[in-house]
Amino acid sequence: MSNLSLPEPLQTPDPKLLWTPGSRPLDRPPGISRAGLSRRRCCCDGDTIPCSVCIDDAPCCYKVVLAGLTDGSCWQCACLNGTYYLQYDTECFYTTELACRVIGSPGASYCGVGSIELEISYTDPDYFMTVSMGGRVTWIENLGPAKLDCKNFVNQNVSYDSHTATCNGPSATCTVSSVSRSSCEFPDTHCPQIEAIQANRLVLGCCECFDTPQQYEVVIQGIVNDSCTDCDDLNGTFIVDIGETVSAGSGCGGAIKRWVYVSPAAKCFGFELWLNIDCRAGLERLTVIWSGAIPPTALWLLDMGPPPYDCQGLLGQDIPFFSTGTRCDASGSTCTVTAL
Repeated sequence: MSNLSLPEPLQTPDPKLLWTPGSRPLDRPPGISRAGLSRRRCCCDGDTIPCSVCIDDAPCCYKVVLAGLTDGSCWQCACLNGTYYLQYDTECFYTTELACRVIGSPGASYCGVGSIELEISYTDPDYFMTVSMGGRVTWIENLGPAKLDCKNFVNQNVSYDSHTATCNGPSATCTVSSVSRSSCEFPDTHCPQIEAIQANRLVLGCCECFDTPQQYEVVIQGIVNDSCTDCDDLNGTFIVDIGETVSAGSGCGGAIKRWVYVSPAAKCFGFELWLNIDCRAGLERLTVIWSGAIPPTALWLLDMGPPPYDCQGLLGQDIPFFSTGTRCDASGSTCTVTAL
């Protein structure tokens, strides 16, 4: 069984390389977190969240979606694309760096990025929103002169501002939405299920499932005979059990997690039914394979998009047909997957 390689160690950003005073609404270099200044408890819905630039209270949590990051001097920048949930820290400042940070934020230590930070601020005469990816890439949006309705941002675009050599940011996008604590997908350390979710967290290269099932139910229908006459035995309902992690090279595609059903009959070279979750170019994918022959007897593939993915939330999920072998014809088949 292969061991997963650890992500690049966390690097402390050098403020001299990341910040030019007087040109940003932030009062400190991006990537230099306030988390050490105020280790308040994780906020909860119903708390009064102060922020002087808001017309009302601020939200407990902001959702930040990053896309389009490409490699600079670091080859893992694509791992930083994804959805982050930033917890309130101090007034008008949110971060993933707190001890109570949400589970599931992808690759928060890749390329030395220790946290994703958001600050809403006022620099006369306008209000600003700034998002910093550990200082490696920074986005800033001028929101105009009116005081902000901080609880009602919906896919607010934050414009690219600057980047270092670590990752290429000019084509990267950043959007921000206000979310409540109860609607935040990933619970913090004060939520009752945190220990179980943390124990089941699955990290594969730069991809991950924030809650990993031990079993999946796979239902296959529609495989018919070709050169083999027992192909109907490959149809049915099968339970695949979590198994080994298989090495698949380095980088974001560095590992495959496999769930397995072993066929007692092995008809038509269908020796094992595999369900694989792996990562390619920062995107997760799920494949179901009747293995035992080259090419495989049948293969179905679902592109799941950027991480993190709710692997426990697969309930009757259709997996599109991808390819068929020469012994059975799976071209008209269906495959559905349900987490147990």
